[in-house]
Amino acid sequence: EQSEREEAMRAFKKKEARVLVATGVAARGLDIAGIKHVVQYDMARDMDEYTHKIGRTGRAGKKGTATTYFHPRGNGGHLAGKLARYLRDANKDIPEWLRSMTRIHRDNYRGRHHRYRRDRDRDRDRDRRRDRDRDRDRRRR
Repeated sequence: EQSEREEAMRAFKKKEARVLVATGVAARGLDIAGIKHVVQYDMARDMDEYTHKIGRTGRAGKKGTATTYFHPRGNGGHLAGKLARYLRDANKDIPEWLRSMTRIHRDNYRGRHHRYRRDRDRDRDRDRRRDRDRDRDRRRR
């Protein structure tokens, strides 16, 4: 209900409530001064969405903290490298667990890419043999 959302916002702004839970869509529209900590329990689909979500904290030059839960092989693991670059570009420390996660994701990608190339090359070679055999058979006729 809209009235419940408005009441929750009012209570949060007046500091009667210390925690506000919002969906990603709702969070984009929030502009509340003094938010010190944002917790994401579901990693964003891309870095633009991630930036919007964590942008609720640390506004107007103030410091803030963003905590994001994700798994390297589940939700958000594909963003580990981008998240590490994001932190590096912001002159923030990159935790060792995130560095490790980027290596895991990179190695998994390389493995999939290698399998793709191997299969592609196998198919190409098969097609070349088929074409060569077909041309040879035509010349014999």
